[in-house]
Amino acid sequence: MTARIVREEDTVAWDDFRHTSDSVAPTRSLGEVAFTFDAASYDAAAMDQGQPTPWTPTTRQAAISANTLIRSFDLGRHGLRHVSASHRGEDEVVVEAITVPDAARVTTCLDVVVRRHEGEAAAELADRIVEYVESGRFLAEAEVGSTFGPRSAT
Repeated sequence: MTARIVREEDTVAWDDFRHTSDSVAPTRSLGEVAFTFDAASYDAAAMDQGQPTPWTPTTRQAAISANTLIRSFDLGRHGLRHVSASHRGEDEVVVEAITVPDAARVTTCLDVVVRRHEGEAAAELADRIVEYVESGRFLAEAEVGSTFGPRSAT
């Protein structure tokens, strides 16, 4: 499915929806449906900075809240350059981090899956994620996703 997205001053509009996987009519129009959004709210939602909606999954709400809190940390004390949380389905949040290069100028990407407990609210899950990162346990339990060695000088 494709749509035309148009920004005009304080609004963002989606229209001209088309079905693109139809082998008979590859760009078949889906009718005169259009959606209009407030531009500031649209930008915030696109950057995961907006207010959660009632239909936002609990894990996504938790990831948004955790990211806001993690931004205030002194990540360097744990040897981290960047940490972020993102939801993966209804029951999991993935916490990813990039380490500060070590003496050999190696940067490592780490990740851990944090599973939501049954009945756990978004705020509780976010607090648990934040405590996990801040405590340093994240470093001990994270799996190495990839390692970047030093770049050669040109």
